[in-house]
Amino acid sequence: MPLAGYFLSLATLGCILEWVSFHFGYKRYFISIEFLSAFLVAAAGWRWLGAIIFIAAIGWEAILGASSVLFFFNYSQIQTIARFVFEAKASYVLAFGGFLAIAGILYFGACRALRRVSWPQVFFASIGLVLLQAVISFREGNFIFPTIADRKSLLVGSSMYFSENIIEQNRKAFDLGRYDNVEYVPVRWPSALMQTLGSDSENKTSSRKILFIIAESWGSPGDRRVLNSQIKSIENSDNVRGMTLGSVHAIGATAFAEFRELCGKLPTKLNLKEISEAGLGECWPKMLARQGYRTVSVHGAHGTMYDRLHWYPVIGFQEKIFKENMPIITGEQCYSFPGYCDKNLFEVVGHKLAGNDEIFLYWLTLNSHMPYDRRDIFEYRMGLCEDVFGRGYSEGLCNYHNLHVQFFEGLAKLIRNSELSGTEVVVVGDHPPIFGDESSKSYFEINKVPFLHFWVK
Repeated sequence: MPLAGYFLSLATLGCILEWVSFHFGYKRYFISIEFLSAFLVAAAGWRWLGAIIFIAAIGWEAILGASSVLFFFNYSQIQTIARFVFEAKASYVLAFGGFLAIAGILYFGACRALRRVSWPQVFFASIGLVLLQAVISFREGNFIFPTIADRKSLLVGSSMYFSENIIEQNRKAFDLGRYDNVEYVPVRWPSALMQTLGSDSENKTSSRKILFIIAESWGSPGDRRVLNSQIKSIENSDNVRGMTLGSVHAIGATAFAEFRELCGKLPTKLNLKEISEAGLGECWPKMLARQGYRTVSVHGAHGTMYDRLHWYPVIGFQEKIFKENMPIITGEQCYSFPGYCDKNLFEVVGHKLAGNDEIFLYWLTLNSHMPYDRRDIFEYRMGLCEDVFGRGYSEGLCNYHNLHVQFFEGLAKLIRNSELSGTEVVVVGDHPPIFGDESSKSYFEINKVPFLHFWVK
């Protein structure tokens, strides 16, 4: 029975982490070798050493999740992101704290059970699990590539190895094999700004007002009806001319999308506090400022997130508007991510565009961020989802769709302002949307995002 108590603790821990992986849409081993190692050491009588290994095992689980979801290809990038953990949604921080408490209880509960079990029993029981995984892997014909294995085949294995596999796969996706020991690499595929404003060192547009928007989690659907539904208000607007649609190759976290678009390069290490123009080159905001444009950035979250307060000025933004200096009533914050909702920022954006004769305004949207909270939708319409997804869609997918329809409807209202006449508008997604269920993910391209380009009449 004590051995059963040990396996119950191990299975409970696995179930919790498996649920997390389902929620964020990545794969993992149900039981990690690192957790097994911690319990084996504890069973040998070195409980505090086992506790250290157990904590390290939790860390590797976090690295696996981060590298899978955010497409990290360097461990220093994960270290950078870890500094912003308390900028995350409060419920996520509390949930993580709760998980650590439960994990601690499970560890010491298992240790208590293991006092009444001989070490060889624990060892051979663990070997039995590993051998079972070997049989499963032999049947699948895949021993060394967990990233391509079916989730049902991932019973026991190393989270550390899985993370290494993911990071190497991401390096290949970013085509980093040719670039060693460099801070920034040029994008392989043209960004939205390259395809619209020009790809050379000089701005090719004649527009004196430019509104450039990176839309959080705006993905490229396989079914064009989904995209048409989202941008319908722009297509039908009497204030739009010259509208075109295109796509951009896109993977990685939002910060990668910002560098992709604003600078045409990707940082290999995300040392955001040490960004230098010498290494990065002249980015769009710096170039446009040199040509006489007022360069302004707008984002509803805190400027400390991704250290934007530090590197935005380096790439050329003269004015930075974040949550901490935005004139919005306290309490009007969104639920999906700490900050002000996009629906409340149209007035700020419109005021800046109308008040400047020559301006490049960059707006990074916020509340279409996972988990796509319904409370951020001021007019939820189920019919929008039924029209394009039928009846078998998830709540998260419908919330996601409503949020993007809501955004483009707000943008259509914004461009009715006659003072915005002649403004050139470019909207592009940062990365494909993140869903926990395979059905919702299947609606979108895994490495592409759309862009929308038009002028205001």
